[in-house]
Amino acid sequence: MRWSMRWFLTVFNRDNDTKKEYRFELPSIRLGRDPENDVAIDNDYVSSFHATLIAGPDQISVKDSKSKNGTFVQQGKEWVRVTGDSTFTVPRSIRIGNSVIVFIMKADYPWDPGPDKLPGLSDSREIVDLQATGRSCKEAIMVLDLCGSSQMAHTDDAMALHMKKRLEAITDQVLGRYKMNFRKGTGDGFLATFEDSFEALGAAREILDRLQKRNSASTNPPIEVRIALHCGRTFIIDQQSKDRHGNDVNIAFRLEGLTAPDFLTPPPGLRATNRILVSGKFFSTVAKQPDDILCKFRFLGMAKLKGIEKPFGIFIADN
Repeated sequence: MRWSMRWFLTVFNRDNDTKKEYRFELPSIRLGRDPENDVAIDNDYVSSFHATLIAGPDQISVKDSKSKNGTFVQQGKEWVRVTGDSTFTVPRSIRIGNSVIVFIMKADYPWDPGPDKLPGLSDSREIVDLQATGRSCKEAIMVLDLCGSSQMAHTDDAMALHMKKRLEAITDQVLGRYKMNFRKGTGDGFLATFEDSFEALGAAREILDRLQKRNSASTNPPIEVRIALHCGRTFIIDQQSKDRHGNDVNIAFRLEGLTAPDFLTPPPGLRATNRILVSGKFFSTVAKQPDDILCKFRFLGMAKLKGIEKPFGIFIADN
């Protein structure tokens, strides 16, 4: 009989000081460097297919897949190398290779490893990669943020509230015209996902156009925003709220707030507001279309996103 389990894994990669969390409901989990694994670990000491976790009725087993640098289970203060199948109770920590620690627990088990268990590792939650069967999809992702609202609230709270409500009214009118899958507020802005990149780009361009017309016609302070567009896989934890999570969602949020110092070579003339920044991945999905369908794109350069190891190519969409 194969037993299914609600897994909750936290992977600490000490080589690049990152933390990732995974949730599954599966009978077994494969770990390794190859992207085909359930948990893909970018670390030179991890084999392509390194180890497998197998659920049992009361315990779980770990099986090393003839890895080069070994798999180890923590027993007290010692790390014991796995030979064949090793069965243990959870919560438990294992070591993959030389520098990757994996904490394993059942998803409903109230356990926190605590900072003393993780010497030299930050407690930041930079990348969240949540995988659940039937709860993931590929989407275009938009993040919009209202600029300057906090400063405005210090001097004129009523005006700050008016600007938020006016922005909401304008974006509601725009987003209703496009094939949007999901939207949620994020304080001074929102996260939205779309069926494809063209829907997201069309909505972003129209939002900026309408805000420009509003700002030109109003005697009130201008409403200025930053918009980021990315595309990738999103994950749904709560079927009721449909809230989106995942590494690609985090990338979109990081992209929205980029400033010139975040680039390997700071681009000249990078606008602080009223801009649409897009990832190279998003750009590649729309770049081959005729110019009369799309706005012009300008390559800004390679930028470092917080918590992401490899630099990203960043473009700006010019209306």
